[in-house]
Amino acid sequence: MAGRPLFLTTPLMRGEDVRALQQALQSPQRPDFAGADFLQSVVDGVFGEHTHRAVYRGKYWLGYTKPDHRARDSLVAYLDGTREPTPTMAENRRKRLGALKKQPRGVKKVREAIKHLGVAEDPPGTNKVLFSAWYGFVGPWCAMFIAYCGCEAGIKAYARRRRWAYVPAMVEDARFGRFHYALTHELVTGDDVAFDWPPNDGVADHIGIYVSEPDLEKISPTTLNAARQQFGPLGPGDFWSIEGNTAVGADSSGGCVLIRKRNRRSTYAYMHPGG
Repeated sequence: MAGRPLFLTTPLMRGEDVRALQQALQSPQRPDFAGADFLQSVVDGVFGEHTHRAVYRGKYWLGYTKPDHRARDSLVAYLDGTREPTPTMAENRRKRLGALKKQPRGVKKVREAIKHLGVAEDPPGTNKVLFSAWYGFVGPWCAMFIAYCGCEAGIKAYARRRRWAYVPAMVEDARFGRFHYALTHELVTGDDVAFDWPPNDGVADHIGIYVSEPDLEKISPTTLNAARQQFGPLGPGDFWSIEGNTAVGADSSGGCVLIRKRNRRSTYAYMHPGG
């Protein structure tokens, strides 16, 4: 790197220093980071949104006390192993790895969501339900349901009365890595899935909480059995999603918390909540 700070801006930063950063994020040379890939994109020498998010992930797992999205020479040096992390960074990394081994907050979020299966608006068609009352806004509440479950699980990305009540806003914040929230390509239990229903106009219509089938079987086998009985087994591209304000035949306005079988063809974006 040439020494300039690298960050997401307009026009996008380009150059060999960006390429060197991307290579370090994609294939860190530190022995304790073997196999890590923070970039999740191609090395192209352009500091775009993927690199923006990768910088934060790299800093977080290196043990930066307050990770952010700006990269300097030191970040590449840490990733390459030519500079040793400080004792504070090493301790932060140890604690974060330890927390990772405990029950993931995404699993806690799914457990919370399952508690509310069957909860419905009262009266029907009014958007009056626990989650909109908690958020402080009576309106379509699929995003508010996600926020409620996330807050109950202790995930900092979500915030009562502030994040989120509108699905496109969630996608936009994830796109720019705001509030510990980021787009992802590899779904894990507890991630959020935004849907775009036909005619697929490029605007997210609805959102649910992804749960892998093996995790669902561990968390609540009765829920999995009931879902299989109602919808059948998963096929190619299918997955389970726990959603608010849905119903069979009324995907985005059904007024109930349900588990649904969805397919990746209907997905618009995958988002991972951190913090």
